[in-house]
Amino acid sequence: MLVLQTLPSARFGAKNMTQVRDDVLSAIHEADQHLRQRVHRNSWHEPASGEVYINFVDLMEFLNLAHDGGVDHDARSALEQLFKGLKGDDAFQKRVTAILFEEGRGLAQVRDYTWMTKYLREQFPNPTRLLVHGHGGSKVHEASLASFEAGADGIWAAFIPAAAQNGHNSVFGFLDDLRQHGNERAKRHFNLSLGIPVAKLLHYLNFNTVKIPEDCPIYGANNAYARKVHTDFDFTAAKAWHGRAQNEYNQLHQDQAKFLEDILTQAKQLSLRATECSRPQGPGFAYRIAPLVSDAMTVGSRVFGDRLVVERRVGSCNMSEQDLKRQLGSALQAVFHSVMVADIRVNFDCSENLAVAQQLIERNKLPDCLFFIYDRVHLQPNLRRKGEEKALYQESQRGAQWKPIGSVGYFIGHPFVTPCIDLWGNVAVR
Repeated sequence: MLVLQTLPSARFGAKNMTQVRDDVLSAIHEADQHLRQRVHRNSWHEPASGEVYINFVDLMEFLNLAHDGGVDHDARSALEQLFKGLKGDDAFQKRVTAILFEEGRGLAQVRDYTWMTKYLREQFPNPTRLLVHGHGGSKVHEASLASFEAGADGIWAAFIPAAAQNGHNSVFGFLDDLRQHGNERAKRHFNLSLGIPVAKLLHYLNFNTVKIPEDCPIYGANNAYARKVHTDFDFTAAKAWHGRAQNEYNQLHQDQAKFLEDILTQAKQLSLRATECSRPQGPGFAYRIAPLVSDAMTVGSRVFGDRLVVERRVGSCNMSEQDLKRQLGSALQAVFHSVMVADIRVNFDCSENLAVAQQLIERNKLPDCLFFIYDRVHLQPNLRRKGEEKALYQESQRGAQWKPIGSVGYFIGHPFVTPCIDLWGNVAVR
């Protein structure tokens, strides 16, 4: 999937439409050189092969879509020129089989999704697939259905609704909505008999926790399948209007249920051994760290807000505070990504874990005017202290043994990161 942004942003910078078109086509041509398989599938049941999806992440904002459906005419003209340039390319026609769009801040209303669906369907007729994604709580599920009715082929989304910001539409929720609306294809083609246990496991994995919010739709502890608040509200009763089966999405065999319960018990025991996560206080509370989503400025602002680092105006350091935050945040992003590549889940929204992550940055990658406050949080007694980094790092380069510095997980090498190892024991610097 290619992500295409038309407005200037922290993620992609600022580009004009000609540059956007050239960049997209360049990426498609590069993909075309490596993808020699067939492109189109004979059936939805066959795996995709050699297809390219393009996701437009900010079309509503770029068009300045108004509540009454009005748009900026100059922006619309520029966008349609972009579409014309893309659709006129042979590699685009050959490889691009789906157009995706989204609104990421949770500000779009159902009518906005409906308008955008109809507009994009005019620009990209069938058989090009049109898929929608959105943020903003319950209304995105309504928007998914409205877009579907307006001509979209479906949604692109994660399985569960919990997301980096405001929640998003989800595969589980969308399929459940279709089933409630009597869509027989949703019932026939998608087996959701294990939907609830799968959703729970994905929630544990994504959020590095064994605790699920009680009011989480469908799979939370207080959902209408699990707990009844009044006899008349029971929609699983035999004669209930549009009634549902009691265990419709939770048809585990007894041995399967016991296996998952044993795993969950072990995870809960391990979580008790991990460093307790403190809720950020003061200015740091304004920033939540989602490793795959948070940009460098957000990460750096959180660390400064938690007072895990202070700025010292010494030597030749003449960087602004904004630049210092951005550079520190970028270095910490490298730590986050190395952890994820190593297939380790760490909650970096914890101040304690951020403090440990800071110590895994090679200090020569940061300006001298940044000074880490290690004693600001309560970590393992053997956490290395100020002044030991250089000696410890030099010793590590001579092939010293693994040296414990905390209790989070293990890390692999990265240009910013001193490699470490040891799961659920001591983080170590090599």
